[in-house]
Amino acid sequence: MTCETRIGGVCTALTGDAVAGDTYYTGNGCVDCHFADATGPPSIVESSCSTMFDKLSGAVTHGGGVFDGVTEQDAADIRAWIDSL
Repeated sequence: MTCETRIGGVCTALTGDAVAGDTYYTGNGCVDCHFADATGPPSIVESSCSTMFDKLSGAVTHGGGVFDGVTEQDAADIRAWIDSL
């Protein structure tokens, strides 16, 4: 899984790791709101890597709060995990 994302304002392709995405998703409580299959509510099944990163990092309001230390690679990993479901 490759995600287009912006690092330092530059569009960059990141390859997501589904196993790492599952680990991040379950280890950070995402399952509490988005359920085990990411369908929510709110569903994140259709969310892009950039949207996930913006919400997790606090750049855009996220009901679950800000996740300190989240990276765009984490978002790409979560996207890869969702795509593997």
